[in-house]
Amino acid sequence: MPKPSEKFMPKPSDNEAPSGEEDPSRAIARSLKSTFKSFYEKVKSKIKLKSQATHIAKNSLATTTGKHIATTLSEGQIAGNIKGFTEKVVEDILIPRSDIISASTDVTLQELSKIVIEHTHTRTLIYEKELDNIVGFVHIKDLFEVIANSREFNLKSLTRKHIIAPCSLQLADLLAQMQKKRTHIAVVVDEYGGTDGIVTIEDLIEELVGEIDDEHDTDHNENSFELIKPGLLVTSARAEVSELERFLGVKFKKSDDEFITIGGLLMAKSGHVPAKGVVMNITDNIIAEVLERTPRTIKKIKITYDKDQ
Repeated sequence: MPKPSEKFMPKPSDNEAPSGEEDPSRAIARSLKSTFKSFYEKVKSKIKLKSQATHIAKNSLATTTGKHIATTLSEGQIAGNIKGFTEKVVEDILIPRSDIISASTDVTLQELSKIVIEHTHTRTLIYEKELDNIVGFVHIKDLFEVIANSREFNLKSLTRKHIIAPCSLQLADLLAQMQKKRTHIAVVVDEYGGTDGIVTIEDLIEELVGEIDDEHDTDHNENSFELIKPGLLVTSARAEVSELERFLGVKFKKSDDEFITIGGLLMAKSGHVPAKGVVMNITDNIIAEVLERTPRTIKKIKITYDKDQ
């Protein structure tokens, strides 16, 4: 995927807007360029990791025993996730239907551009009449090139093919299918053919190498607590529970609890990734609220506690 550059910007045309008034296509192109740039480094790093992760998967997924695997240090870190990867199915990691970013087949260029800019996803699902009838997806790169080069917008020609996956499909099998079909997104369907959610190649890679952040992610220091005022703080969901216990001077994690981070604690209590705004009690005097989340994880949490405890 080429790195964005000035050569992709729209060229002046005879019907360019008068001085002082920006042509709508230029405004959209500029916004898309900014969005595309923000994704570039992150997507590039994932593409590099794809080659590494799939190489390890090919040589390791055949067994879930303790068979020795000769790896480099970085590969060894990934290999630690191999066993869990082989035991999971699509249903375990899918982005749920309610979080799918999509557009209808009758969407206009302006409408689709707005969706891409607002939701900052590299791919937008395209459906005909209803979400249970997904026909493919549009990649931000293709949309950007249409606008930047002032080409006619033809949604059908931009729509890339996806694959269909049942909820029970093993992740290793889905990865193999994506490689064979050369596509990066799967629509997950239930037994009646309805859309349950989606899984992307990035989701599979992150199961192997862990979550991949970039410089645009908001929680730079995962172990810091921002004290807003006595009794109220904001923290990254990745901050460890033990750090929060020390900060508050209380102990609430049990010896048999398997989570390590505050985000893991909340997901363990709810059994899923709670929605933004969900409030739950950690203890009677410690309350957590989800401030930021993605379809697959919690990002930022507000903690309210008894300042006199």
